[in-house]
Amino acid sequence: MFGRVILTQLKAGLRSKQYMFWTLFFPIALGTLFAFAFRTIYDSEQTSTIPVAIIVDDAAIEEYKVMQAFSGLGESSLEDDIAAYQEAVAVAEATGKAPEMENPISEEFEETLNSVESFDDLRKVSFDIFPEKYVSDEVRSISEKDMPFVEVLEDLKYDGGKPMIERVTVGSRAEAEQMLENGDISGIITVSGLNDISLLIYDNGTSESILTSIISTYRRQMDMVIAVMNDDEMSAEYDSMDSILDEKLSSADFVESSGIAGENKDPFVAYFYNLIAMICLMGANASMSAVVHNQANQSNEGIRIDISPVNKVVFELAQFVAVTITQISILMLALTYYMQILHIRFGGNVGMIYLTTAASSLLGVSIGYMIGHLGTAKEEIKETILLIIVVGGGFMSGLMYPDMKAIIEEKFPLFNRINPSAVLTDTFLSLNLYGVGERYYRTMGVVGIMTAVCLTVGIALSRRKQYASL
Repeated sequence: MFGRVILTQLKAGLRSKQYMFWTLFFPIALGTLFAFAFRTIYDSEQTSTIPVAIIVDDAAIEEYKVMQAFSGLGESSLEDDIAAYQEAVAVAEATGKAPEMENPISEEFEETLNSVESFDDLRKVSFDIFPEKYVSDEVRSISEKDMPFVEVLEDLKYDGGKPMIERVTVGSRAEAEQMLENGDISGIITVSGLNDISLLIYDNGTSESILTSIISTYRRQMDMVIAVMNDDEMSAEYDSMDSILDEKLSSADFVESSGIAGENKDPFVAYFYNLIAMICLMGANASMSAVVHNQANQSNEGIRIDISPVNKVVFELAQFVAVTITQISILMLALTYYMQILHIRFGGNVGMIYLTTAASSLLGVSIGYMIGHLGTAKEEIKETILLIIVVGGGFMSGLMYPDMKAIIEEKFPLFNRINPSAVLTDTFLSLNLYGVGERYYRTMGVVGIMTAVCLTVGIALSRRKQYASL
């Protein structure tokens, strides 16, 4: 009996034109529209020059001058002059006369040379103590445009040769912040030191992700440069500080095409997360409809089922299984279409994406199963409740307005924890950004708990409904 009910329900679902339209053909059509519309926007953003304001502190310029001045001492005549002075002192001591030449460096500078053992020591040195004779004009003329990070930004180009970053000239930080607030620039980058770079942004789009990637990669490479500078054996393999910088910075991939774990930084992929969530929750309608038609106060079929010797809970669970199989099959088909035909990169392991989608569809069917058993209201009223959950929840999770979820998170974060659409989109987002890990398991745990609660409530209510009470 159980298998026969499943087979009958499967046929009924596939024959329902309304069900197939809203759960398969409509999402495919909407997904196709999303793909063509948003791919054009994202591709244009990916190759657009990013306007930024760059503020370089004077302390950062002096730090770089000191580093270059130290690096240049080996190429100057300092070592020969000190050797000549020491020889003159030795001759003077032997003859009892005053040295014929003066010490080429001051006592302060000599103490500084002996005290610098690491990059942190070097950062404390003032450029003014360097004797003018041993510092090249090139080092003295260093300005903010010569800072390694600024040069990195100027060298960054897209594959077609188009500059990636456009430096916008600003008179003050207040002016830069006003331009950022007005949307005239994408960010304010402050260079406070060789490896002390900060970024101020007001948005979280593609341009901001690129800037964040550049800065984090630069810091990582600069930490390697400093590690070499602090290691005498490693630094001895290089001719100068510039050679260390050139090797470490030129080998870095400042803008990777991949995301944190899911290989997709496209912010518009969130629309497809919401679309998948919507399809999952649309399965609630089929589940609810099957339950309602089993109730004696709703249909003649329900009367026959209620007075028959069939175990009603087992009968409804068989229908539940059939709806779940149908819904998972539809989702697998839609997901395959999105990924293989539209080439949407959901991010994360493909197998886990399919598994997550299957688990999510189970939540949708469970919600319908529970709503179908709530009260004795007509099917139309329960359909309205599901419409609010599916469409209203989709809107609140960002399907129609992408910033809505962030607004809800700020104003009423608890709603995002109980909104099925928000929970499902968080699951896909976690898989994309962080891969299979603690955060993903946490979101999947919430999906599992919600599924179990809905199914348990539905079963409990089903056991209480008898024909006499209806």
